[in-house]
Amino acid sequence: MKVGNIIAWTLVTAIGLFGIYAGVGIKKLMSICYNITKYKLVKIDLEYIYLNFTLTLKNKSFLKVDIEGYNFDVYLNNKFVVALSSKKHEEIAGEGISVIDIPLKVAYLKTFKTVGGNEILNAFTDKKFDRIFVTLKGTFSGSVLKVPVNVPVDYKITMQEIIAIMDAPASAPC
Repeated sequence: MKVGNIIAWTLVTAIGLFGIYAGVGIKKLMSICYNITKYKLVKIDLEYIYLNFTLTLKNKSFLKVDIEGYNFDVYLNNKFVVALSSKKHEEIAGEGISVIDIPLKVAYLKTFKTVGGNEILNAFTDKKFDRIFVTLKGTFSGSVLKVPVNVPVDYKITMQEIIAIMDAPASAPC
């Protein structure tokens, strides 16, 4: 076999192996782990409730991930409340953990009308916090090895779990 052919086949094999390596890393990224690990009531005024929650991400891939932002819709008991988005850059090392603080501003009178304020108030009055739940749906935008990747987010948490987070914050994801 000619030296040129050997070099060509070596290059093709190396590129193929690198492609498989990157493909496995991107596939693992699609199963990225995330949990709300902290929740804080910042302020309430006449129109809005201001909240901050911390979303902790675990990169299950062995490749570095660049998160370039997120787009989420927030639901309260399956009723749309607010859209959130950010273009803040966050780098997560291979098999590393990152923390993203997400501010939330909710027009509570409008939300109570949409969701059914009586249902929420009754759940609070009866201390049935498991009847109130918040859902995040959307995507993280990012890249692995400069290849754009969108990671779907579909996260549901009850008010009971949020209260537990407020009492004992900073649990690790997955």
